[in-house]
Formats: sequence, C-alpha cells, structure tokens
Amino acid sequence: MIDLVEIGYIQKPHGYKGEVKVKFYDDIAIEPDEIDAIYIQKDEGPIPYFIETFEFIGPQNALIKFEEFDSKESAQLFKSGKLLLPEDKIELLSDSENESNQYIGFTIKDVKQGDIGIVKDVYAFPHQDLLAIDYQNKEVLIPFIDELIEEIKPEQHIIIFNLPEGFLDI
Repeated sequence: MIDLVEIGYIQKPHGYKGEVKVKFYDDIAIEPDEIDAIYIQKDEGPIPYFIETFEFIGPQNALIKFEEFDSKESAQLFKSGKLLLPEDKIELLSDSENESNQYIGFTIKDVKQGDIGIVKDVYAFPHQDLLAIDYQNKEVLIPFIDELIEEIKPEQHIIIFNLPEGFLDI
C-alpha cells in the first residue's frame, strides 16, 4: 500500500469547464511536472484523479483540471475534498522556509497613510515574499522587502511600511 500524505484541499470550482481552485498547505512543496494524478479523499477511501492541466496562481494556490471533471457541476461535488499524494512526490518545507507565514494576522501600516489592512496570506517566491491584504475591497500585494519596511513590532503584531507615493492606487 502507498503511504499518502494530505497536501491541501479543493477550495471551489473555477469556471465552467471543471477546473478547481486548490489550496496547498504551507509546509508542502510539490513539482507539478512530476505528478500525473492527485488522490482525493472520498468516503470509500482515496481515489486517484488524473491531471489534465495544472497552473500555480500563487505559491500555495493552483488551478487544476482533472480529466474526470468536465463541468462546474462535476467539480462542485469535490468542493472541500482533501488532496493527497504519495510521500515520495512531496517535499516538506522547514520552518525557516515558512517564516514569513508568522506575519499572517499582523496589521499593516504606512508611515503616511496609517492603517492599511491585515495580512491575510503570504505568497513566498524565490526572490521575495508578498503580503496579501484586503484594501478597499480588493486584494493588494505588498513586497516584504527591507527597502519598504520601516519597522516590525512583533509584540504588537504591526508592520510599518514606507510605501512609494501612489502604491495603493494601482
């Protein structure tokens, strides 16, 4: 029997052709080119579903089209389904590779504009991390780089930025 590890879950259907938006757990790294199928946990046990297309839309989010899903309705049946992969197909990330996630829930302030929002997610890319916040009913990504950070107050859960003029207007 194959040892399977839970790697994330299906968030919701995307579009009308059967694609689903998935969320991978923060401590999981996968290489899409190395997997043909992902197991979805069902009442009768894990069932393999073959991947037709796989596109990352963030470091821990992806759009996946499984061969068996051909409509929004068929994809809807798998909403919240747990995703599993064989142990040898994943890499567990160390805490140091995930250290930016500690800032989820921190308040973001700008030296000129004051409160901007709360960090709701962190997108970790090789060159920099991006903090995702809701600002005026839209998601804004702020580069988490030394050049923009004025001060971090971990005990108060606050990060103060010195953002360029007009940055939030984009």
